[in-house]
Amino acid sequence: MTFTIVLRYSLAVVLSSITWAQADDSKRLTIEEAVALAQKFPSVIASQEQVNAAAAGIRIARMNYLPSMDALGQVNRATRK
Repeated sequence: MTFTIVLRYSLAVVLSSITWAQADDSKRLTIEEAVALAQKFPSVIASQEQVNAAAAGIRIARMNYLPSMDALGQVNRATRK
């Protein structure tokens, strides 16, 4: 999760610096606006999905260490006349 936060804020800083370097008549972005804008980029979306997939893989690997229990039941009813 911390990688995601670092990625978001680093993109925000880059986008803010690009905005700062533009002409004075353009609007400057806040950190929140820069992060929201950066999250729309396809490369950022792909990176986020890679982080999510890695986190899911970690959860699955941890589940293999937990004990498991299976139960099976069967009922047979025969009637006589």
